[in-house]
Amino acid sequence: MNYKAPVDDMRFILMDVWEATVQLKQYGFPEDITDNTLLCSILEEAARLAEQVLLPINHTGDEQGAIWADGKVTLPTSFKTAYHLLGQGGWIGLMGDETYGGMQMPKVLSVLVEEMFFASNTALSMYAVLTMGAAYLLERYASDYLKQTYLPALYDGSITATMCLTEAHAGSDLGLIHTKAIPISHDIYAISGEKIFITGGEHNLTDNIIHLVLARLKGAPKGTQGLSLFLVPKFFNRKSKLIKNHVTCASIEKKMGIKASSTCVMVFDAAEGYLIGSLNQGLKTMFSMMNYERLSIALQGLGLGVASYHTALSYAQTRQQGHNTHRNSPSPVSIIEHGDVKRMLLTMKAFNEAGRALACYTALSLDIEKITNQTMSRISILIPLVKAFLTDIGFEVTVLGQQVLGGHGYISEWGQEQHVRDARIAQIYEGTNGIQGIDLLSRKIIGDQGNSLFEWIDHMHCDVMQSSHSKCLPWITQWNLSITELKKRTTDCIQTATSHWVNGHACTYLQVIGYIAYGYMWIKMANTASKKLAMNPEEDVVFLKDKLNTAQFYFESIWPRLYGLFSILEQSSHQVLEAYQPDTLNQSMSQ
Repeated sequence: MNYKAPVDDMRFILMDVWEATVQLKQYGFPEDITDNTLLCSILEEAARLAEQVLLPINHTGDEQGAIWADGKVTLPTSFKTAYHLLGQGGWIGLMGDETYGGMQMPKVLSVLVEEMFFASNTALSMYAVLTMGAAYLLERYASDYLKQTYLPALYDGSITATMCLTEAHAGSDLGLIHTKAIPISHDIYAISGEKIFITGGEHNLTDNIIHLVLARLKGAPKGTQGLSLFLVPKFFNRKSKLIKNHVTCASIEKKMGIKASSTCVMVFDAAEGYLIGSLNQGLKTMFSMMNYERLSIALQGLGLGVASYHTALSYAQTRQQGHNTHRNSPSPVSIIEHGDVKRMLLTMKAFNEAGRALACYTALSLDIEKITNQTMSRISILIPLVKAFLTDIGFEVTVLGQQVLGGHGYISEWGQEQHVRDARIAQIYEGTNGIQGIDLLSRKIIGDQGNSLFEWIDHMHCDVMQSSHSKCLPWITQWNLSITELKKRTTDCIQTATSHWVNGHACTYLQVIGYIAYGYMWIKMANTASKKLAMNPEEDVVFLKDKLNTAQFYFESIWPRLYGLFSILEQSSHQVLEAYQPDTLNQSMSQ
């Protein structure tokens, strides 16, 4: 594996494209932690940690994996050391409340750090990212006692946290959850049930783990409206002694990828738990964490795509094969001189850099919403979009990276096949990408009469029309035509679409918005690069001209995909409706 954290590009997007520190100060974020020099030094230190600590143990973690025996899970020894460094270095508490030992940094910085960590070691990063999300939830909804007891330990890496949501019979339909909660005393309950697919449910990284568990009280409303949220620790600390709670890891899954991230079946047998938030508001409470987790999963897809690109680029620059007919070279040349390899690398690069810009844009929106305590309507669109689009594209990018290496990409030595395996799950968990598409189109757009989407489109349009560089003008024309088409399709959909059409076309619809959003990112980056070139032609000339060239590649070679997607949306859902009906299914199986 060959990964070099792209700190220069991160700085460019953070400081120049979005002017994040300027915006955060404008909205009231503390000035002492929105200093450009400070944020850059944090990025550089995160890059060092990713490259020198997390990356070297990534491959061995994949080979050794998580090992379950007698209810206990053992991880590679190097993982425990690395996780301790994450905690002691303040990385898990990066966004945390300073009252409890956190650094209180903005999410727009955190997403860049998370990208680096996912790129260098996705399996280990899963434990940290889930813990960060759980800490954020506790900050907002937990009692003072729970905050004082657990937040400092979460931040310093002494304990980790999980989300215990689904069950074997329920899948993504959380309204079917059977796990029960029986009151014991004020805000203390006995939790009984079995949860599956629990990331980090058991391990030996830390002595203790807290589980955030969805359960139902007797007599609670049916469906998701009757779920409550509980904090269930693996151990209680009573009189300086750790007392085991009735929580057991029954098994772990054998998986395609992220093998050193333990995916557990957890059994709660009248385990003692504490209520978080209000009764019957558990899913609503959990969603405050899940929005941040879905953005983090988007970063998993992005980070692995970036890691795959760096390996592919390094290989292409050094691998000698074939002849360059354009230069009429008699001797073998580096494969990066071949047009098809350049196409794959440029596609990876264009996707990665646009994805990074969109992730920062989304994170900055979350920061502003948090600071102002006012809902930003665009976030309802952005969260399902980034989760699904960045992970779909991230997987595509890892496959392209594998393809650049040819046969070497298929063997484990180079790490590309691990990137493919590790990226695949990001399209599935935290709500499959199909569910994200249906949620986006049915609830966030049709259910909102398109208001949030149209408001966001208008915001982007105003921003795009301020672009001044002449090279951007043809791209802006294309982009404006696409948003006009999107608005028309959306209006028609709101007025006439059936639920069957929505379900059959939701993923295509999300992809349309994704490519348009990436187009906005590239117009912003290209215009920013052109302004910097005009102001100081001696500074970063190669980097800035490269931005303009990659923007041009996006609009010439990737943007046309959008036309095909619009064409699909013109079609009815007749074939979708007719396929796999009981009669036709039985007939086809008998043939």
